Amino acid sequence: MRALSPVVAIRPETRAHVLPDLRALLTEMVDGDASDLHLKVPGRPMLRVGRELVASRHERLMPRDVQGYAEMIAQHAGLPGLDGEVRVSFGMEGLGRFRAHVGKQRGSYEIVVHRISTAPPALDEMGEMAGLVRALEVGSGLVLVAGAKPRRSLVAAAVRHLNENVGGHIVSIESPMEWLHRDSRAAVSQREVGIDVRSVAEAMSSCAWQDPDAVFCAELPSLEDAEAALRLAEEGVLVVAGIAVAEPGEAVRAFVGRFPQHRETELSARLADVLSGVAGVDRGGSSQWWAMEQEQREMMRAGVVSRW
Repeated sequence: MRALSPVVAIRPETRAHVLPDLRALLTEMVDGDASDLHLKVPGRPMLRVGRELVASRHERLMPRDVQGYAEMIAQHAGLPGLDGEVRVSFGMEGLGRFRAHVGKQRGSYEIVVHRISTAPPALDEMGEMAGLVRALEVGSGLVLVAGAKPRRSLVAAAVRHLNENVGGHIVSIESPMEWLHRDSRAAVSQREVGIDVRSVAEAMSSCAWQDPDAVFCAELPSLEDAEAALRLAEEGVLVVAGIAVAEPGEAVRAFVGRFPQHRETELSARLADVLSGVAGVDRGGSSQWWAMEQEQREMMRAGVVSRW
């Protein structure tokens, strides 16, 4: 009787396993008008299209696959290798610019790649912003931009307006970079926190050496950031700064709240001299402008930070 051949079990990791290279995945991302690409074990590559995260038809990712993509991203970003958690920006010829976060979860690499848009939103798409336009074109003072995530879009739209209509030197401090602003009438310097500069405060302080006409920042997370923004506005630079509050009406109090309570009277008086107004995006997505009125200035000089 003829002996049976032994049955050889094929381990999952030894089967034919083919995934597209990084360029092919990014091409799918651009062609599908996706904003983000997610690579995580043990799922398939996923694309963010609108508000939906959609799984691709590619095979499920193994740890070595995601590590390979991480190494490709590091190479495109000019890094010598991977060392802990990494945030980078890189370009791909013919596809545009991207930013990537490379970290770890459950012992293997996890990657999110975001496509940087070359078309920042326009102010006329954001609602009735005539008051904000006037404040921007004055060319000095402090403008607070409040609301949830859409405030980043409003800040980018303000950068675009000055770039296309006014000119000068614009410094945009971004964490992370969302849109690419190409020079038009203005020279736009985009400084990404964690890549071009270590912190918002450091970027703000450096502005003293950069001869800016306007400085934009969608987030002021610390006391040092808020102090630096206020100091620039007091020096005559137009400063547009974002405040992460759900209701635009709380923006001024939130700004003052970055500082110790014993400085509230001092901060109120300083804001009264430089604050132009508050632009905000409410929970419903509509944009509004609250101009600084003389009555409010007098109240703030008296140390009263009112709700707008």
